[in-house]
Amino acid sequence: MQQQATEQQPQTRRERSPVERGLVWGVILALYLVVVFEWRAQYGYNQALPALSEAIAKADEENKPLKVDEAIRIMNNKEPEKPISGKYGIADVWFYTWRWRSLFKSYAIKLTVDKQEKSILLLKTED
Repeated sequence: MQQQATEQQPQTRRERSPVERGLVWGVILALYLVVVFEWRAQYGYNQALPALSEAIAKADEENKPLKVDEAIRIMNNKEPEKPISGKYGIADVWFYTWRWRSLFKSYAIKLTVDKQEKSILLLKTED
């Protein structure tokens, strides 16, 4: 019995075929791209929202409205989707939306902006 254990040679690793190796690396690359895509969307949103909220709070403290041009600058000049015209109470407004798309969730910041003064009236998020 002991003789059989000593006679067995350690198993050698089998060579993987190039196709199998390519598939494994393809799956690894796809997972990496998904992680990077998700991180990019979440990072952009998580940088823009606190900066914009802080700027709005500061403008409120100074009793001075924050303009939409300033909001675009705060968001690193990221252009919003096409603004939609509408009403907010009795005021004529534009609805601006910024989106950071990911595979699993859409991150969005929505601003309601007065048409005449171009000042921000309301900030909403899609959480």
